[in-house]
Amino acid sequence: MAEVVKFEIVDLPRLYLVGKEVRYHVETPMKDPNRIPSFWQQCFADGTFSTLETQSHLLYDHAYVGLLIDYDLCWGGFSYLCGMLFKEGVTVPEGFSIREIGGEKVGWCRIKGKVPEIYANPHTLTEKAIQNAGHTPNGWVWKMELHGQHPDENGDVVLDFVIPLVPSYESIGNRIVSAYIATYPIFKPMMNCGASEDSQREMYDFLYESMHIINDDLSLIDDEHQHDDCYQFFELNYDRPGLIEKMQESRKKFFDFYEFFFKLGVHGEPVDDKLLISKKAMRISKKHRDRLPRFGLHCEESRTAMY
Repeated sequence: MAEVVKFEIVDLPRLYLVGKEVRYHVETPMKDPNRIPSFWQQCFADGTFSTLETQSHLLYDHAYVGLLIDYDLCWGGFSYLCGMLFKEGVTVPEGFSIREIGGEKVGWCRIKGKVPEIYANPHTLTEKAIQNAGHTPNGWVWKMELHGQHPDENGDVVLDFVIPLVPSYESIGNRIVSAYIATYPIFKPMMNCGASEDSQREMYDFLYESMHIINDDLSLIDDEHQHDDCYQFFELNYDRPGLIEKMQESRKKFFDFYEFFFKLGVHGEPVDDKLLISKKAMRISKKHRDRLPRFGLHCEESRTAMY
């Protein structure tokens, strides 16, 4: 049976995972057969790790690493990279991918057990260890497993599993908006929808950048500063109704402002390089007009419409 033999909170420096990449569905590790082990076998067979070890002077750790990252909560996908951790300055070989991680606090869990039991639930053991230490795991951003030891005389192996911690924020509103920034889905253009792929990409980037602008200034959505009281109590405990209410209020203000952007698109009609919005279809308040320049938009008004 696998067990935790060591756990600590670590300030992980900014690092770079270089390796081979595949895209999986979140159900892949739970399916039979699990395709991830065969991907590891492929990487050993094709010389992935021997290629990376030619830059051993830049290695952060000599362990072989499996990184789960780029979760798409809309489509249920994630990227899995087999590789090694490097410090700044690493060169990415042809056919390899790179991801930047770290610069944050993580829960680092050392797990000991026999194969295959040790691979059954290392993420669950790590999440529980983080929670028992009074923190909250942030595994939907990324998580990784490090392999580096051969079985001992009893047949036990050691696996390190690492999950970043949910950070504290200046206010509850920042926590709400940051969650949507962190889980913003990967761009996937829609076919036969009347908008070109370039137009869709432009809107996709605009909405993402708008979230950052709002996160930097919550007054844009009329969300007053409220201390991030839920840092140590991230789960919505029902014995704290005031906290739940504050979080729901912040989320509603954020959604309402985003809904305003979508209404502009629904009611607007492209005219040259402008968007014509009939006043009969939609009214734009002075408050919203005054805030549009913060998002790179400008509003001109006529008797019957706005541009």
